[in-house]
Amino acid sequence: MNLTAQEAKVACFQNAAAHLAAGGHFLVEMPFPGLRRAGDRFVVFDHSDTHVGIDEYDVTTQRLWSHHIKFLPDGRVQRASPPFRYAWPAELDLRGADAHAAAPLAAPLPSPSVVRERAATTFSS
Repeated sequence: MNLTAQEAKVACFQNAAAHLAAGGHFLVEMPFPGLRRAGDRFVVFDHSDTHVGIDEYDVTTQRLWSHHIKFLPDGRVQRASPPFRYAWPAELDLRGADAHAAAPLAAPLPSPSVVRERAATTFSS
């Protein structure tokens, strides 16, 4: 699911908290960009004979458009630019805490930071 408004993300976290069983987890896979230098707005992430991929960042609004240009064998060109809104880890921690407070469970859940640390530990090599 691609939620591009902060209010939609808050509602999603609250909905998940309301449906979790005691001890349940809500896992969010969310890439976020590295720190950007002032003026860096476009980042090429793929360039081949059949595809050009460019991410466009607006750091003020935390919006991202992932531009994809595909060159098809029949000579046609397809373009897509899906919008995203990224969130920093501290914002996700806050959303999780807010959602948990809005829909408390019978047993406390670990904080989002703890869950993220566990996931990082699990997937690190």
